[in-house]
Amino acid sequence: MKYCPKCNSEYREGFDLCSDCNIPLLEKPTPKDSSNLTEKNEINNFYALRTVASILKVLAWIWAIFTIIGFIVIIGQSHQEGLFGVSSGGPNILLALFSLFIGAIVFLFFYAISESILVIIAIEENTRKISEKT
Repeated sequence: MKYCPKCNSEYREGFDLCSDCNIPLLEKPTPKDSSNLTEKNEINNFYALRTVASILKVLAWIWAIFTIIGFIVIIGQSHQEGLFGVSSGGPNILLALFSLFIGAIVFLFFYAISESILVIIAIEENTRKISEKT
């Protein structure tokens, strides 16, 4: 049996072009070939979730970079003299360490959510593969 690769319409023998798409029809894959077809299409599954996971990873790394830049700026300011020549390094160093700590927690939060999404997708794909084989 032949089918259209664009609209997936099925045609009986004797037809060579899709009546809707005007493209050549292909032979329907045998069960042996269908496993290769599903492996090729796996990357298209869960496209939106994969995109969200990638965006979260990028946001995590952007947050980490800004956290490190902020840490360096605060440490740099702690070496300057404060009001009336009194150094105010102690509170600034604590603030820098606190901002570094909070930044690390936010980075891990975004990155962990991203990886969790990818693990759930992998579990779902493996579950589908196993159910197709049985």
